[in-house]
Amino acid sequence: MFQCGFFSFCFLDLSLYLSIIMTANITETLGDEVLVSANDLAAIKNAGVFVLIGLVIVFGVVGNSLTFVYYGFKEKKTITTLLVTVLALNDIMCSLAMIDHIIIMRYLIRYFSELGCQLTYVINHFLVLNSIILLNPIGMERCLRVCTLNPNYQVTKPKAMFMIGSVAFYSFVMAIRHFVIVGIEEMDIVVSANLTVVGHVCSLRQETQYATAIDVFHIMDIAGFVLTNIFLAFAYGLMAKKIGLVRSKIGAYPIATTTAASHSGNMSLTVEGSNASATGSGTSKSVKLCRRRNNQERKINIMLGTITLSSLLSFLPYFYVVILVKPQASPGAYTYSPLVQAGWRSFMLNSSINPYIIGFFNTNFRTFVINLFPCIRKTQSLNIRAT
Repeated sequence: MFQCGFFSFCFLDLSLYLSIIMTANITETLGDEVLVSANDLAAIKNAGVFVLIGLVIVFGVVGNSLTFVYYGFKEKKTITTLLVTVLALNDIMCSLAMIDHIIIMRYLIRYFSELGCQLTYVINHFLVLNSIILLNPIGMERCLRVCTLNPNYQVTKPKAMFMIGSVAFYSFVMAIRHFVIVGIEEMDIVVSANLTVVGHVCSLRQETQYATAIDVFHIMDIAGFVLTNIFLAFAYGLMAKKIGLVRSKIGAYPIATTTAASHSGNMSLTVEGSNASATGSGTSKSVKLCRRRNNQERKINIMLGTITLSSLLSFLPYFYVVILVKPQASPGAYTYSPLVQAGWRSFMLNSSINPYIIGFFNTNFRTFVINLFPCIRKTQSLNIRAT
């Protein structure tokens, strides 16, 4: 896990380093004041998108860092916590990698580092795809944990590590295509009715020989995304059915008291619909424990199911823009409204909102976060006293 994180950070640092080199040499490479002015106007127009990306990055890094510390070092070590910890680490790096989008948008039509452009696409695709597909082993582990007690079918740590490695390998294979289909494209930028300048844009290749390959890759991305969500919907559906059956069985056998017959004072209890009997304390504890475990499993599954649903929703604007608006199919993409630019980058939310969903469902995680910030703890204490 940490080796994957190390190599991902190396890629990220290299990408940022190349981006810094690119921005440092812009004034020497291009002295066209008209293009500089046009680029600055585009940056001003998209100021709201810059703010949105910045907030997503900050909330993503902070939230996922807290999740990583809590599940990695505070929570009981289970396969679920291992997978959630890996997901949090991946999402930290994914949030940091979004800094490249700020650089690309700031130099929207004045981007000159082809390798920096390609690395930006590769790193972002690798980390975002990782974030999506890691939901599959999490859903599988939860489904097997809830639906079967056979230890041969449970996800062990070696199996979990193998799945994590397989996900990373698949994501990398799918991401390296950007070394071929992405580069710096020269595009005619309409500055005014009578003035057009040539801009340098980090974009998908515009040549016709790349068009079919780009369309095929888009179809593969959408198919993988759809299949992932179908699998997860099926897995959580099975879990919901199983938990529902368990709850109904627990509810079908309430504890009924009868006349005390023991010198120790324990009441003889009978489970309705059954010939079995036991002491009151033993049966009561057993049923309460079963109910408590069932409720815990239900809450965990609802939390992870909500994370899956939020992932789906965060990608819908992105797919809408890519499929229907097609902003990279023409030079006009770089004069689109900030709303389209924001929708084009809606996938960023996928790596930022998970910690806040966890905080909403997990009381212990909320307590852990509150205890880290004395001001929040003090405010909560004052609110409790006031009530």
